[in-house]
Amino acid sequence: MNTDMTTLNNDDAALMAELYGNASLASSKKQDSKLGVLKLVQKAIMGEIEVAGKSIKTEVIPEGAYELYIQEQKVYCITPRIRIFGHKQLWTFWDGDNNKMHRSLLADDLKGSLKDTMGTFNLGRPAYIQDWKALPKSDQEFIRARRRTFLLQGVIDFDGACMDAGGKTLEGFEHTPFTMEIKNADSIEGLHNIIKKINLDHNCTKGNVIDIQLGSKQHDSSMGTFSTMIFSIPKGAVAETQAEFIGRERDTLKSFAAWNNMRNTYVKEQWSQNNKEELNDEETDLVSKLVDVEGAPV
Repeated sequence: MNTDMTTLNNDDAALMAELYGNASLASSKKQDSKLGVLKLVQKAIMGEIEVAGKSIKTEVIPEGAYELYIQEQKVYCITPRIRIFGHKQLWTFWDGDNNKMHRSLLADDLKGSLKDTMGTFNLGRPAYIQDWKALPKSDQEFIRARRRTFLLQGVIDFDGACMDAGGKTLEGFEHTPFTMEIKNADSIEGLHNIIKKINLDHNCTKGNVIDIQLGSKQHDSSMGTFSTMIFSIPKGAVAETQAEFIGRERDTLKSFAAWNNMRNTYVKEQWSQNNKEELNDEETDLVSKLVDVEGAPV
């Protein structure tokens, strides 16, 4: 069965283009959106349980669980289930001196010059490096700190296994829209692979016609242990058509598109405030033509 978007109307096709790529077809309409933020837990959360009248400290939330921050609350699950609603790419940089995360514009890829919240392009990362080994160590560290980041957008379900940091079961968080910034190369590769598998198995192109189960894998390193993401298709999961998916989730998809627009509007405003380079009218017009198309090569 072809589960792709051949039966979609023009508005729905434009919505898919904005969320998954080919933004030239996308709508620019804005709507309010409230989303949770999903991340992989890299350090176990400890808590206390009472045994024979004594409080014993124990691991409540293990490393490799998933944390969803929503409405000023953190909830956890070991193997949640998600559906992909869209994805973008961006550059990110954690400014430890000012305790602030800087981000570039969201784009379909990172091939072009993207405005960022620092007032530069690509967070100051050079477009081309001829000889990496010849760079001073300080320059290498500067570039490494600018991270290629994959923004995953979707809806998460916990199947009754949602809990707080103390291990207490929680309700009311099923089918919650979320965003997740993924920086680990193995996790990004795993996500790309599951999307390719879905597209191949179900004759589609967006990887959004069936649910995905999240898991994790622990690794040892000289810096300690860390976890990466694992993706699989839940047992018994049934795919739907692209048209069925959009018909059921159109409002949420529009909210994601609105969130993308609001995020990029904020980045552009920050870029304008922080950009210190003074250009004459002719130079300003030239730069505008080069960078207004997000992700366009220059």
